[in-house]
Amino acid sequence: MNKKNKKNKRNKRIAILSGICILLILVIVLAFSGREEQCNLDCFAKCVANVSTMYTSTGCSACTYQLSLFEGSYKFLNIVNCRDNPQKCVNDYIENFPTWIIKDKKYGVMSLKEIAQLTGCELQKTI
Repeated sequence: MNKKNKKNKRNKRIAILSGICILLILVIVLAFSGREEQCNLDCFAKCVANVSTMYTSTGCSACTYQLSLFEGSYKFLNIVNCRDNPQKCVNDYIENFPTWIIKDKKYGVMSLKEIAQLTGCELQKTI
């Protein structure tokens, strides 16, 4: 085998290995790029749940909107559905939906920024 063929094979190997390395780096970056935002929402919702309760009712479009702001992280919130637990809602004087109780005060639909301010929970990324 002549020098030129050896050099071509070596260059091909280097190109293939470089391509594999670049592909691996891209896969790693893409795999972890969304985690910060999701962790942010998960962590934010868990913090909010520690200091508040959200009262909802099945079929309430404003409640659906409020929960959508948390994306999949709404599952970490402290939520009471008044259709499922009417006595709790009567006892807590819930008349409108959604109703947030934060530090013994009632609030309606809010932005995540407003919820962060009222709860003292940190929302690192503007959503």
